[in-house]
Amino acid sequence: MGTASIPTVDYTSTARRPGWDELPAPVREAIVGRIGSVLGAVGAGSGFTPAFAATLTTASRERVFVKAADLSTEFGQSIAREAAVLLLLPPALPVPRLRWHTTVAGYAVACFDVIDGRMPGQPWTRADLALALDAIAVLADALGKPSAELVAVSDEGSFSAHCAAYVDTWRRVRDGCQPMPDAPHVADHLSELVELETFLPQATAGATGLIHFDLRPDNILMAGGEAVVLDWNWIRPGPAWVDTVMLLVSAVGQHDCDALLRAHPTTADVPADHIDAVLAGLGGAALEASDRPPVPTSPFLRVHQRRCGLLVIDWLAHRRGWAGR
Repeated sequence: MGTASIPTVDYTSTARRPGWDELPAPVREAIVGRIGSVLGAVGAGSGFTPAFAATLTTASRERVFVKAADLSTEFGQSIAREAAVLLLLPPALPVPRLRWHTTVAGYAVACFDVIDGRMPGQPWTRADLALALDAIAVLADALGKPSAELVAVSDEGSFSAHCAAYVDTWRRVRDGCQPMPDAPHVADHLSELVELETFLPQATAGATGLIHFDLRPDNILMAGGEAVVLDWNWIRPGPAWVDTVMLLVSAVGQHDCDALLRAHPTTADVPADHIDAVLAGLGGAALEASDRPPVPTSPFLRVHQRRCGLLVIDWLAHRRGWAGR
């Protein structure tokens, strides 16, 4: 297929978020009570949720980054979980610094230090990708033996268990329960995709460490000569190499991702079929999700999912030699 036919997404401008004045008055008052009067608010342009997320400038000219969402929604619950996770992560990791968090008027609110940085990956430069991969290695080492408290606040279920319960797109396509995705190679190699998808829970079982589980360019900021990894609400038990594979999907067609896998400490010794199983599962799940109805509060979500699905299939086709069969 080639990456030229894969849709593009401007990840710096995907969010549709409420403004400062749209937050409930008690929530605004609680935030002002902690940081002082708010003179300005600049909303985050990236992301796919309708949660409030903005850099606030106070009367004393201090800047902070604040997230807020209704706790009765998955978005508010995610903010509360991320705050709990950040409080328990080992020190000195390349992650945001949480100042405080609270619950007020049914909203979860979290306040962070501002990170003066930029998003990588449009396209990836060699230097930015190297820093992001370095950050994954640091995180993998730090989270390889997590505390019981950190495991307790992570998302329920391991990556392997999640895949066993939810990742079965290719089986349902084979059984006629799901339409064939509009993507190259999948019809001709459906049985191979089913086999890889079925192997996925086994390929990722037994990990005792924790993974980020949502690594992509818009969850990273390049700042101060390092890659800072954001949005820790999906952390769960899993093998560290899954994070590396998930991040490299965004670099398909831009860099030699297989060479990067061979060189990275998390993936250098991982069997090829284990990596292919993850790619098969990710590709099927993304393509299936991209065919669901549009989300009014996240108009770029479906095209993002289709882009990811097609990039994964493109990479998998290269790895397994499908284009030449």
